Parts: sequence; structure tokens; C-alpha cells
Amino acid sequence: MNLLDHINNLNWPKLDSKLFSANEPWNWLNASIDFVGKEEKFYIYASGYRVAAEILFQNLDSKTREHDVLIYPIVFLMRQGIELLLKDIIITSYKILGFKQGFPKHHSLVKLWNEVKSVQKKMHIKVDKKEIQAIDYLMNEFELIDPFSSAFRYPVDHKEDESLKEIRKIDLKNFMEVSNGIYNYFEGTTIQVAEYWDNIKGSV
Repeated sequence: MNLLDHINNLNWPKLDSKLFSANEPWNWLNASIDFVGKEEKFYIYASGYRVAAEILFQNLDSKTREHDVLIYPIVFLMRQGIELLLKDIIITSYKILGFKQGFPKHHSLVKLWNEVKSVQKKMHIKVDKKEIQAIDYLMNEFELIDPFSSAFRYPVDHKEDESLKEIRKIDLKNFMEVSNGIYNYFEGTTIQVAEYWDNIKGSV
């Protein structure tokens, strides 16, 4: 097939095309986005980003160089999932503590993690010091490489300087193992705080 035939066989948008529709209720690919409330969606969004990263990673083919391209969405997806989990923990913790302010709107993993540690202390939640030290190091490492959640989304920053110019190779297998460990830790913290909140509601 020549290039012209290939182009002519591509699927192009039509005048009646819509991106967001659900006009076929029998279709199993109709995704439901209204089955939880607004605040609960932080956890749902986080899960989606994490699962998407896992799917991309598990389907890499060693016979191709796709990992050179997919490194960007994979790292971004995992980082986004971790960020949203941290915000989910903070939102629930604020409710427990009676804080009226909204969740932090920035993207700094270090600041979000520091806030999580702060609210855990206020709620007298016991933590393992070695685990805290490990997460401290990893959050700072992530912050050094991608402080604004943009380095794996754009090849340049807002000043048009090259993103990720200090590193040239990333071991994807290691990244997924370590980032999944971070995610699992925060998921456990999310469950811990949620149970704390349920106990408070149950005692009222």
C-alpha cells in the first residue's frame, strides 16, 4: 500500500463526530464517571493513572524501542497517581481535624508529603521512622527531577529550557518497582486515614 492509499484509508473525523457521548447503553466500554462523590474521585483518578502506567509497562516489547517513547507517559502517570493520593489523604485528614481550608493546589510532592506528615502527627497516627526516611528521600528525588509535574509532559519548561537535561537513561523496571512501592505506602495511608474518619463518624 502506498502512502496516498494509507492516508485515504485513515479514519477522519466527520461532521457529526463527538468525543464524549454515551448513546449506546449496551456497550461495555461506556465508562461510568458518576459512581462516587467529588472528594472520593481523588482516589479513583489516582487508581486510574497507576493502572494506566502498569498497562503500558507490562506491554512493552523488548524487540522494539517503545520504552524510549513510553517512558514519558509512564513516569507522568505514576507521579500523577502519587500526587492525587497525597491530596486524598490531606482532604480526609482535614475533615477529621475540622480544618476548613481546601486541599493544596500546587504540584510539589515534597510539600504535599510534609503536609501529610503534619496531619498524621496531629491525629497521633503512629508511623515507622525508617519508612518515613525512605519516603523523604524518594519524594526529594522526584522533586529534583520533576518539581512541577511537567518534566515528563513537555520537552521544555516554561522558560523553554530542556526538560530532564541532567539525566539520559532511566531504568524503567526499577522505576516501576520503586514508584509502586511509594504508591502502595500512600494507598495504605489513605485506607488508614479513611478508617480513622469512619470511626469518628460512627462514634457520633
